[in-house]
Amino acid sequence: MIHRNPNCIVVVTANVGQGYEGINNFSNDFIARFHQADVFELPDDNALIERIKARSGYTDSKTIAKMIKVMHAIQRVLLETKGDYGACSPRGLIAWARKTKNTGDVYTAGTKTIVGLATQDPEIRVEVLHALETEFAPSI
Repeated sequence: MIHRNPNCIVVVTANVGQGYEGINNFSNDFIARFHQADVFELPDDNALIERIKARSGYTDSKTIAKMIKVMHAIQRVLLETKGDYGACSPRGLIAWARKTKNTGDVYTAGTKTIVGLATQDPEIRVEVLHALETEFAPSI
């Protein structure tokens, strides 16, 4: 018998329903062993700005608002292109804001954080970079 360390946590994820189960549906016994997580909507932009400021230490609300616009644009690109399994989320925004705070260069910080998290596909990356450049021009 294997004994679980009390500090061990196992996370299992699946998109149940919507045809993502694979070849067979999950049995009820399998599903009963897990807690179902709910998907929450993003908070409104003002609340998101405050969260990013608190988590990143970067306090320029106007720039963060533009970063959020970029996040939404990148999410649209990923949805429309059905790109690889990248993501564009508030967690990426926090990383972007931290890097911007440390470097002072919002564009380059975006290319090193949120763009890289969004996709590795070269064709989709062009569209993601365009979304970034719509709000933040690259430094010359």
